[in-house]
Amino acid sequence: MPDSSFAAKASLTTMLSRTSKASSEIQESTGLKDEITSFAKSAGNYASARAELLAIEGHEAADAIKKKMACLVIAGLALLFGYPILLVTGIHFLGQFFRQQFTGPLAGWTGAALLIGCLHLIVGIFFLTKSRKCPGTPLFELTRSEWKKDQQWLSKKTTSGN
Repeated sequence: MPDSSFAAKASLTTMLSRTSKASSEIQESTGLKDEITSFAKSAGNYASARAELLAIEGHEAADAIKKKMACLVIAGLALLFGYPILLVTGIHFLGQFFRQQFTGPLAGWTGAALLIGCLHLIVGIFFLTKSRKCPGTPLFELTRSEWKKDQQWLSKKTTSGN
């Protein structure tokens, strides 16, 4: 991911330099038609730079989601087949232990199943709350920072222009 962030920054720098070249052409031009043409070029380069940055960060986000989904699918399949076998075996052995140690209605596989079921609820609730947390790094970080810079620049231009 760091390599693609570097590529995004390098690509953004290249495109922004094209935008600044086009805006310097505005100052050199003499006619209204030339200024409008230069403005259109600058706006096109600006939009192109932002679109490319968004595409790069979208690709990074898609890669991160693909990796996470692959891990979840593999883990799901492993749990789907292996876990029930271990669960039944664990309840059987724990039930035999309970039958030897205790008397009463929960002295056997019933008590073992109830204990393991409660344990599973606790673990499930823990991981459910853990999965609801936000991702470590925010998605589309460079795009958001560039939009904030643009908003600050526009607010400076509108306040200084009035």
